[in-house]
Amino acid sequence: MRIGNLPLLSLALSGLSSLSINSLNVRNVRYLSRTLLNTRTTESRYSTMSNPTNLLNKESFNKNVRLVALKIPAKACSEYMTKFAAESYIRPKTKKVYEAPGEPMHRLLLLAEKHQDLNLFNLPNELKEFNEKHGGTTQEFILNLSYEHLGIDEVLRRILPAEVKEIPSAFEQAGHLAHLNLRDEALPYKHLIAQVLLDKNPSIKTVVNKIGNIETEFRTFPMEVIKS
Repeated sequence: MRIGNLPLLSLALSGLSSLSINSLNVRNVRYLSRTLLNTRTTESRYSTMSNPTNLLNKESFNKNVRLVALKIPAKACSEYMTKFAAESYIRPKTKKVYEAPGEPMHRLLLLAEKHQDLNLFNLPNELKEFNEKHGGTTQEFILNLSYEHLGIDEVLRRILPAEVKEIPSAFEQAGHLAHLNLRDEALPYKHLIAQVLLDKNPSIKTVVNKIGNIETEFRTFPMEVIKS
C-alpha cells in the first residue's frame, strides 16, 4: 500500500520504544514492515465517512469572551503578574497582558473568567489592597478567540455528539505517528478526530487507529491509517 511518499515504516521505527518493543532484529523489522504495509486506509471496513475532508469548520469556533481587565502602571507589570498569577486569565496561545490603547505608560492585565464584576468582589482582600496601592482600575475587555486557541478536549467536545461519552483525546506517540484506540461510537468521526490531533500537535504527521488485537509474538497489531 502506498500513502503518497510517506515512509510509514520509518515513522513507526523512529519512536519504537513507546510501542512496548524493546529490541529489534531483521525478522522483527520485516514483520513490522508487513504489518504496516497491510494497514488499510479509507477502504477499511471501519470507514463510515466517504468525504472526510473539509468537515471541520474552523470558523465556527470563533467567539468573543467578555473579561475584566486591570489597567495597571507599566512599571509595575511584573509585580502584578506575580501577585495575580492565580487570578489571571490563562489559555494556550493567548496573552494575559496587553497594551492599553493610547496609554503607553499603562498595561491591561486580564483576570480569570470567574471575575465578571468590575468591583472585584471575588478578589482576595490582599490583592484588592495591592491594586489600590498601585492605582489599578478595572474595565471591560473583549477577547477574540478562534480554533487555534482551543485545546483538543474543547474542540472535540463541541464537534462530537452526545453519544460519544468518552472524548478520545488521549493517544500514544511513536516518532511522528500517533496511535489511537477508538471506541465503536467514535469511529464514525475518526477523520475529524485525526484532523484535530494533527492541528494541535505539530510533531504528529500520521494518525492511525488500532483495528484488532495483539496476536503475534512481536506484540504488533493491525492498524488503519486515518490521516497523514
